[in-house]
Amino acid sequence: MIAVPNPLAGAARSNPEGLAARTQQGDIGYAHFRRRVALAADVLRQKGLGPGSRIAMVGSPSLDWLVAFHAVGWLGGIVQPFSHKLTQAGLLAGLENARSDWLLASESPPPQWAQRSSSMVLGGGEVEVPERDWPLEEVRLEVASSGTTGESRMVSLSVAQLVFGAMGSALRLGHLPEDVWLCCLPLHHVGGLSIVLRCAWYGTTVKLLPRFDAEAVAADLAGGEITHVSLVPTMLSDVLDVSFEVHSRLRVVLLGGANAPQSMLERCRDRKLPVAVTWGMTETGSQVATRRPGDLSEGSDVGHPSAFARVLAQADGLVVEGPVAPGGSY
Repeated sequence: MIAVPNPLAGAARSNPEGLAARTQQGDIGYAHFRRRVALAADVLRQKGLGPGSRIAMVGSPSLDWLVAFHAVGWLGGIVQPFSHKLTQAGLLAGLENARSDWLLASESPPPQWAQRSSSMVLGGGEVEVPERDWPLEEVRLEVASSGTTGESRMVSLSVAQLVFGAMGSALRLGHLPEDVWLCCLPLHHVGGLSIVLRCAWYGTTVKLLPRFDAEAVAADLAGGEITHVSLVPTMLSDVLDVSFEVHSRLRVVLLGGANAPQSMLERCRDRKLPVAVTWGMTETGSQVATRRPGDLSEGSDVGHPSAFARVLAQADGLVVEGPVAPGGSY
């Protein structure tokens, strides 16, 4: 059985003083982050949870959410993220579909509709749970698909898919130890989740916004701290409507989730935004094919597949092969 070190533990060993996350609740370095996660994992362990446990997560983007997310992975559990905006009926339907063992609320007190016998708020434990490696074939996430080609369903993502996806992204977009990735995407979809995991594997910083706000994103892109940001076209359109100067430190605007009109790409060229048009799927853990940053040439081409994916055209659609898509995905 091939396994890799826990990404957060590896980052804490190699970059203990490095900044792991910047949130509205404060900043946290990798050494302190690892300790908080290991203590939070003790709470889950005391509840009888461990490898393979399915844990639904609900909560708004925050430092507490990041700690809870990594605590589940620290134990080898499976995170099933849900939107904190769901109604009670929507959440309960999602939990039934996902076959969750527990509902974990990252906010204290949790919303009233989250109160049930199998719900909990994660605090600090008494002892640090030792690091556990991640076998490549082990499922780490179960995420609702976008439903673009049919009804939304829960998609299982393995460690192999996530790690090969993260490395493929770094090879295509570039990676530096001091990178800061701005995350304003929802954390119950694979786009936002992939940012959190990539930064842990890279040992770099995720800057987490509690919600998308075009003015706040524009200020960050002009401020000189952010190197990467992920957006969908509707978000980018709102950001382009804000007047700001793009800082030279910004290297990547990863743009996916829907087709980007050429008129938008022309606006990006005029504003000197280093856009990297991308195409991916929940089933592949996000990116499959991506243009190089700054390639705003005409046409619908989304660039070449990543180093760990092959895309084949068939009569009924596209087939993705490689470690990011075991078994193939259409």
